Amino acid sequence: MIQGVKIIPLKKIPDERGTIFHMLRSSDPHFTKFGEIYFSKIYKNAIMELFIGEDNYSLVIIPVGVANGHKGITETAILASAPDIPYDLLQKDEMIRIDPLNCDIPYNWDIVYK
Repeated sequence: MIQGVKIIPLKKIPDERGTIFHMLRSSDPHFTKFGEIYFSKIYKNAIMELFIGEDNYSLVIIPVGVANGHKGITETAILASAPDIPYDLLQKDEMIRIDPLNCDIPYNWDIVYK
C-alpha cells in the first residue's frame, strides 16, 4: 500500500431500469471539495496495482504528490476523476506528466505508445 491512498467500496443501486453507481456525495466522510469532475475513456491494453471496475466498484483517493496512471484490461473502461480544483491548462506546474516508458516508475505498461 502507498501511504495516503484510500480505497472506498461504493454503493450500486440496481432495479429493473438499470443501475445507479454512486461516486461521491458532499456528506461522505472522505469528501473534501472538488473543482471539476471529468471522465476518461480507456482502451484495452492502453507502485500499486488495483483491479477496479463494475465488479469491484470503488473510489480511489490519491494524495497530492503521488504519481498515478491507468491502463485498460477490458475492451473499454470509463474513469471518473474529481480533483479538488479545476485543471487549468495555463498552469504548467499544476500537473507533472511522467513518460511511462522512461522507467522512473517500475511498472510494465505492456502497450506501445506512439
